[in-house]
Amino acid sequence: MRSLIRRNRTPKADPAPSRWAWRLQRLMLTPGFRFGLRFGLPFTVALLAGAIYLGDDARRQSVFDTVAEARRAIEERPEFMVQVMAIDGATTETAEDIREILPIDFPASSFDLDLEHIRRTVAGLDPVKEATVRIRPGGILQIDVTPRVPVAIWRQADGLTLIDETGAHVSGIDRRSLRPDLPLVAGEGADKAVVEALELIEAAAPLGSRLRGVVRPAPLGCGAGPRSTRAFARIRCGPCAGAGDRAGKRAGRAVARRGAGGPAHRRAPDSQNERSRNTRNVAYPTNRDGQAVI
Repeated sequence: MRSLIRRNRTPKADPAPSRWAWRLQRLMLTPGFRFGLRFGLPFTVALLAGAIYLGDDARRQSVFDTVAEARRAIEERPEFMVQVMAIDGATTETAEDIREILPIDFPASSFDLDLEHIRRTVAGLDPVKEATVRIRPGGILQIDVTPRVPVAIWRQADGLTLIDETGAHVSGIDRRSLRPDLPLVAGEGADKAVVEALELIEAAAPLGSRLRGVVRPAPLGCGAGPRSTRAFARIRCGPCAGAGDRAGKRAGRAVARRGAGGPAHRRAPDSQNERSRNTRNVAYPTNRDGQAVI
């Protein structure tokens, strides 16, 4: 039997999403939108919040002071402090000069020390050939110095200078008698031909104590003849290299004197073959009167 009571039945909802829900679902499937929603949105919010907070000068200065105080607390820890400076390989005078040009107030933090700048400053001193700088355990600033070794005395118009094998200036000297063990060189550009001067002095060893030093005259140019090629040893000069080489063999300028104040002279040739062979490449410059010139 059919019931005579009619019941109201609600219609079933459409399972399909709405238009806007469908668009949102499609948008969430886009990789770029999902990345922006996951990272871009939080970053933007944090950036805006930080900008608003740091917009006030007092708050911004407070943040800077806090960061500086934290960094200072780390840098000034005892294990990072340098207490003393040690210098090895240098003379007493050179060590005093190094301490004078490096005005470091100890104790100092190792973060405040520029080791490369310190090395360049120390290596810039005349008596220093090379320098290495490091911080040793125990808070010690270690400076190892390789000094220049003087091999000759260079006489100039303004005084005497000690030079090494490269011609670099080592230090000044007041009197020649302070370093009687070093040979004397003189003349313009003598510091650029130290090796040649030492070779000539070694070849003139038979002269003994009568050898006072060697002189290198200033070059006068290629057209000046053999004198323009005179030096400590053979020196070639441009297009006249052939003539200069032959003249340089005859023009080694070894200066000899009989005593400290005696007249200069040329050494007479020895009759012995051995001494002749040792001194055959040594020539002595003379003036118009035939006397040796210093």
